[in-house]
Amino acid sequence: EEEGEILTSCAGGLRVKMQKQLEAKKAGNCVKITVSGLAGGHSGSDINKNRANASVIMLQLIQRAKAPICFFEGGSKENAITPYAVSVVEGDAEQIRKCADGLVSELKGGLCPEDMSLEITVEPTETLCAISLEETMALCGMMQEIKHGVIRMSEDMEGFLSTSANVGVVKIENGSVYICVSVRSEDDGEKYGVYEEYDAVCRKYGFSCEQGQGY
Repeated sequence: EEEGEILTSCAGGLRVKMQKQLEAKKAGNCVKITVSGLAGGHSGSDINKNRANASVIMLQLIQRAKAPICFFEGGSKENAITPYAVSVVEGDAEQIRKCADGLVSELKGGLCPEDMSLEITVEPTETLCAISLEETMALCGMMQEIKHGVIRMSEDMEGFLSTSANVGVVKIENGSVYICVSVRSEDDGEKYGVYEEYDAVCRKYGFSCEQGQGY
């Protein structure tokens, strides 16, 4: 150590991109769902603060409501915890609203203080094309198997985060599904180990999985 010098460092990172093209057919009644009121944050400095991810909450609601997806947009940056997401699904607005109210009540018992303004709105909207209910449920199931948030704390330094992942971008339109997850770790082996786990999950559900920008 030298007086007057500052040493900085960061965990290594890796972008993982998951994609699949599905068939989309004209839907019946459609509903627009908006998840908002979350704090969001940086996938490095805030990932250990129990911040909720709007895309993850949206997928939980869609799975609960069993509503085929027409459109989904959550997050614009891989390294940001998603504070806002919007989707269009096929289904009955009142039934989906009841599912949304129940989910919000359940989630608020475990949210961090910064996320207590969570709100889910449901409103009828124009008809679009939707992927099948089977493919929608498979996607929701896949995302439950994709590790995210804090994956491992350091065994050597108390309170120090070792490995984490953030579901940064989820985009679904006209049957095209794109998901990007940002993985961070102090251990290169563990970082690529998480990628290998993602790859196995993606192959199980028929998705491609590729490494993007790494550092």
